[in-house]
Amino acid sequence: MNFNIIGYIVYIAVIFYITVFIRKKFHSHGRVFLHEILIDHSVCEAVNNILLIAYCLLNIGNAIIMIKTWPQIETTGELIEVTSINLGQIILLLAIIHFVNITLLLLGRKRINKLSLKPSYHG
Repeated sequence: MNFNIIGYIVYIAVIFYITVFIRKKFHSHGRVFLHEILIDHSVCEAVNNILLIAYCLLNIGNAIIMIKTWPQIETTGELIEVTSINLGQIILLLAIIHFVNITLLLLGRKRINKLSLKPSYHG
């Protein structure tokens, strides 16, 4: 029995689910954060769509690279281990990228708030 094929099928199914499910969540909830920072609605939607495309491309590209690096799987235990490690790595990467994006959005919002609160001196 070829355990690599079984691992690939499980891995691709889970990655597909994660990509579709999380993509929808990021797109809908991310719009709220972007509206806080970007005043122009059309710019907000464009940025949100670009972030969505970047997320999908990153996830798909990373998944393909991860499959390429898999060792030959000989046992059921190795199948579970390799699949878990690869899924964990891609989920961890996506979490880190999400954290960085949220941090940048919050910093952007603080900067905009700071600029808008500056008193203007008109003599």
